[in-house]
Amino acid sequence: RRHGPVAALRLVRACRRATVVMSGSEVGLGLLSGYVSALLARRPFVVVVHAPLDQTIDHWVPPTLRRATRRAHRRADAAICVSAELVDGVTANGLEPQRVHVVPNTVDAERVRRLAALEPASASRSPVVVGVGRLSWEKGFDLLVRAHAELRREGVEHELELIGEGPELEPLRRLAAECGVADSVSLTGFVDNAPARVARATALVVPSRHEGQPLVMLEALALEVPVIASESAGASEVVGPELVDEESVPSLVAALRRHLKDPEPLRSAARAGAAS
Repeated sequence: RRHGPVAALRLVRACRRATVVMSGSEVGLGLLSGYVSALLARRPFVVVVHAPLDQTIDHWVPPTLRRATRRAHRRADAAICVSAELVDGVTANGLEPQRVHVVPNTVDAERVRRLAALEPASASRSPVVVGVGRLSWEKGFDLLVRAHAELRREGVEHELELIGEGPELEPLRRLAAECGVADSVSLTGFVDNAPARVARATALVVPSRHEGQPLVMLEALALEVPVIASESAGASEVVGPELVDEESVPSLVAALRRHLKDPEPLRSAARAGAAS
């Protein structure tokens, strides 16, 4: 609070030296301060949208700031959506369609492959299913733990590794214990080289409840690793992933069962995704 006025003045001055002011997130104080500063500096304001707007605002923005957040989106000079699936939410909030642009996420495939080659192959003899991302509710990793447990009860041998940190770490650990799979679920936390872990996986699973277009999915496909993703994970525009029903443990179970028993179809799809 003590430094706020000085920081605000510096931000406005920086915006005056800029051609465009852009917020790299669709929510947060960065969005709001960028919007106000762009107005004061009389510069165009652009926002990058990474996830469905309504769900993201409802989940992440305090009620007292939701109206201001929606106003900033409506008054933006342009919005850049990382997936075409996000456009409707932005226009429904009031931004004119001609101001909304789609620039899909991309990855440096060669860099991802170089990183993956830096670590030795896994010593695990059992197939390993991997999930990567912030351990939070919207990522849906609880659904993946339940699907993993169901398959283990069926006798489909495999392990599950969840890579990342977040508020759901301990709840996921407790869920694995409650489901009787604590010994086959690894909660790895943050790692310096996630592509190396993904490269050695039998499959990457993206069970998100809502998502824009996760980079980890594109990285997995660059490594020709099979991907199973929920329909709400921004995967419909990407070649390679098998899509499953959102918020559905049975759909995840069925897809994983098929892949673990016959991995070649999804491996072939992943190779096509890497080529695209």
